[in-house]
Amino acid sequence: MVVIRERNIGIGLLGLGTVGAGVVEILAQKSASYEKNLGFSIELIKILVADSHKTRDIQTNAKITTDFIDLIDDPRIDLIVEAIGGETPALEYIRKAIDSGKHVVTANKEVIAKYGPELIKHAVDNGVGIRFEASVGGGIPILRPLSRDLLANDFNKITTIINGTTNYMLTRMRLQNENYSAALEKSKSLGYAEPDPTADVEGIDAAYKLAILSSLAFKVRVRFEEVYVEGISNLDLADFVYAKELGYVVKLLAIAEKFDDGIQVRVHPSFVPMEHPLAKVNGVQNAIQLSGDLVGSVILEGPGAGKSPTASAIMGDIFEAAEAILEQKKLPPYPFGGNAAKIQHIDLLHSQYYLRIKVKDQPGVMAEISRALGDRDVSLASVIQKDLAVLDGSTEIVVTTHSALEASVRDAIASIRTQDAVIDVFNLIRIEEVIT
Repeated sequence: MVVIRERNIGIGLLGLGTVGAGVVEILAQKSASYEKNLGFSIELIKILVADSHKTRDIQTNAKITTDFIDLIDDPRIDLIVEAIGGETPALEYIRKAIDSGKHVVTANKEVIAKYGPELIKHAVDNGVGIRFEASVGGGIPILRPLSRDLLANDFNKITTIINGTTNYMLTRMRLQNENYSAALEKSKSLGYAEPDPTADVEGIDAAYKLAILSSLAFKVRVRFEEVYVEGISNLDLADFVYAKELGYVVKLLAIAEKFDDGIQVRVHPSFVPMEHPLAKVNGVQNAIQLSGDLVGSVILEGPGAGKSPTASAIMGDIFEAAEAILEQKKLPPYPFGGNAAKIQHIDLLHSQYYLRIKVKDQPGVMAEISRALGDRDVSLASVIQKDLAVLDGSTEIVVTTHSALEASVRDAIASIRTQDAVIDVFNLIRIEEVIT
């Protein structure tokens, strides 16, 4: 007979930034309805902060402390919610919470991407659980479905937009005709981009999330450092103009694809066909497309970041852990990782490509470019030529290719750069004919 524990669930919260504040606000506003609907109460007992004297526009009855041991040693606290972010000191705190026999809920994509399997094993060894739904996709439920409802599927591809900051910026560049710098400043002013936006704009944030997603979907260990990463900082407004002319929109995609001889994991700007659902995902919205053998193609879309969506995912994990605690059951571990994945190098990618090349306005240039591509079995799909002679005596040539090997395209670009008439090759953008 299962003995139901007659008491509430005590929460210790690490961090009172945007996400932590969201958790506090939700508990303050909705605790009564949660208790009515779930049959148990959730009490926020203590909150760890770096500076207890900092003025905060938030009301809570929880004790504010700067000493992590206050939370670990408090027997009323069953569950630690980590909302600090970053690797240090979050990783140390998560490990110590597990050591002390407390369940953990975290939104920390960096820690999970780098140490997820180790932390899951550590939790199992200590008879507790760790949940991290909020680490990917904000308010989009994806990790729990991958671990339960969709577990029977063999997935062969994941195509995602999983960074709200860059998606917002790319949307503004396309619809408002803003350059990169203006779009970034607008994103900062709205709180979407951090003061140091490197992790977002250089694709690092998306790479963390892709490592987590692909490890769960493919049931192998995909490490963050194995993900090929390009950001959006080299994109120019001209690329958006040409994309529209060719029938595409520009998106930062995070893609994992499974082949017989390995897995490709890559984050980079892509041309996406206008008619595809991912092309219509704008602003800070995120979307995750899964291709499985049983369900076919499934797309989940929703807010990928922000206080409330992330806190919503955290609360779902809290509810799941609370039920396990009260029913004295083990929280089943996510089937995260396993054997190390064999990663396929980006050079082996087969894709269509877009190239924008600035050349001197003289005869024979296009023939030389075509020859450099053709010698490497890269065939042209389309050519656009814009006369810039009135400005600086140059011409801009845009070419798209049929499907070709990445290594061959890069080799062709290296050859094109050496041509006397070529001023510069501005961008190489992959054309992602995603599954519809």
